[in-house]
Amino acid sequence: MNGDYSDLDYSPVPDERGRPAGVIAVLTQDPAALDRTKSGYRMHLARAYRYAGRNREAIHEALRIRDLVPGLEEAGNILMGAYELLG
Repeated sequence: MNGDYSDLDYSPVPDERGRPAGVIAVLTQDPAALDRTKSGYRMHLARAYRYAGRNREAIHEALRIRDLVPGLEEAGNILMGAYELLG
């Protein structure tokens, strides 16, 4: 895995148990692989949740990003898109 996460698969195609495959599995199942205190980790996880239709989880991560990096536009974009889909 690259430190810039460029090799992660954002595919929303579910695995055999119905869970999103690719980046979510990597980011949530390998705690030693990434530093969870970094905004980059959180941004990729929020984006992956958003692409997978897991909007509540995307919102949760985007809010955590805003705590780490106030005013980060990409976190706001994720929040806006997720809130729109939740209604």
